[in-house]
Amino acid sequence: MDSEIKSLIYQDELKIIPLMYLDHEVDGKVHNQIGTTSIDIRLGTSFQVFYPDQYGMIDFTQENNTHNFNTSSKRINLDFIEGITITPGQFILGHSMEYIKLPDYICGNLEGRSSFARLGIEIHMTAGYIDPGFEGVLTFEIYNAGPTTVKLYPGMRIGQIRFEKNNKPNVPYSSKYIVKYNGLLEHDVSQQSKDYEVELIKNFIKMGKS
Repeated sequence: MDSEIKSLIYQDELKIIPLMYLDHEVDGKVHNQIGTTSIDIRLGTSFQVFYPDQYGMIDFTQENNTHNFNTSSKRINLDFIEGITITPGQFILGHSMEYIKLPDYICGNLEGRSSFARLGIEIHMTAGYIDPGFEGVLTFEIYNAGPTTVKLYPGMRIGQIRFEKNNKPNVPYSSKYIVKYNGLLEHDVSQQSKDYEVELIKNFIKMGKS
């Protein structure tokens, strides 16, 4: 509920930085990023724009995989009054303006806002779950499934997080052996090559060549 979310923020258990609107009155109207059971999340200022099929294939077992990501896409940093267009069928990465820190007993689910959904704008492909104990900005996997080019501006409330209580895990997210996307201040490209099973595949490939 909204009262519980506010209480967690006031107690410094749940950190949302910066929180622009919290019962903020302008011209007789109260503006609030906190909804009934969620909190609105705004679009940040950094984006990763990808070029289509420049290298033809992504193979996470190849050592130059990260290099391919960096040379087949471009990072763009915008001011608040600048916008970025996303054409039908285009995919870009972005991030939340808010830096978020969840306590170990709360997880979150990221969803898009219905106003953008009505334009065909998706803000995550599959990675909508936020682990308890997560800290950092949220990466948006933005895809235009609609028929029209849309212009996005930093500061727009593009998504929302719904919170759920959970039992404290034995090993918090931030204490795991490999945490690839924790504590980030901007989005990052895929780090799938750091997964344990990918390392196993690499080793087997090397053994087969030796």
